[in-house]
Amino acid sequence: MSASKYITVTAPGFEDFRRTAESICRHGMPAGAEIIYDERNRLFRIRHNGQPYIVKAFRRPNPVNSVAYVTVRRSKAARSFANALRLTALGIDTPRAAAYMEVRHGLHLAESYYVCRDVASPQIRHWERRPDMNAMLDAFADDIVRLHLKGVWHKDFSPGNILVEGTQPPYRFHYIDLNRMRFGVRDRRRLMSMFGRMHDLREMVADLGHRYGLALERARRAGSLPPSAPAFMHTMTPDAAAAEAAAAWDEFWGRMARKRRMKKILKTASHK
Repeated sequence: MSASKYITVTAPGFEDFRRTAESICRHGMPAGAEIIYDERNRLFRIRHNGQPYIVKAFRRPNPVNSVAYVTVRRSKAARSFANALRLTALGIDTPRAAAYMEVRHGLHLAESYYVCRDVASPQIRHWERRPDMNAMLDAFADDIVRLHLKGVWHKDFSPGNILVEGTQPPYRFHYIDLNRMRFGVRDRRRLMSMFGRMHDLREMVADLGHRYGLALERARRAGSLPPSAPAFMHTMTPDAAAAEAAAAWDEFWGRMARKRRMKKILKTASHK
């Protein structure tokens, strides 16, 4: 087996984090780390110089991707890091990127990690339970408009990947899980697809879509929607936005149902 190669890249301002990053890269999760999530990937919290950081340890890629992530495309950790820096440059909130690390064996990626500062804010999951639900959702709709104006297509746009700071206006929304993200997107269908997995209930997604349409109307009245905005943003009504958000929900959950049926068929076939 090829000797291990350790790669550590720190963001500007986090040069003092390098030694900690290199230790994680070589030895994995340090003793005393707090595990936050441990399923498909592992999230754990550490402290460095008294400050909390979140480390995302991506699961080992399959043999094909382990080569692809070294030879033809960046690893999920590297993409998360680059996308966080780009969001910050666009003025969009995300936990501040600190570093990413990779362990390679020749042309194979074995381990990869993304590190950011911890943001002590809750997810927007189960927003219907919040006493400030209406104010928070209206502010969130405004922020989705801002994302779309900047051409950000977050392909993992789900309530677990959105943190909200504050319990009354003004709110701040922080976006996480950034490795599947595109920039410069103007396509209506792609941008509106971001509503598809925002809630388990279709009516909740339709309501958020309606609020998005109202946010567009507010932007148009205020003159804050530039001529360069995607064309649909200049004409979309709240009712049309609600319908498209609901259609995105139908598409996403329909796709999930088909995947579950296929897995069940394959499982049944494997036991015959």
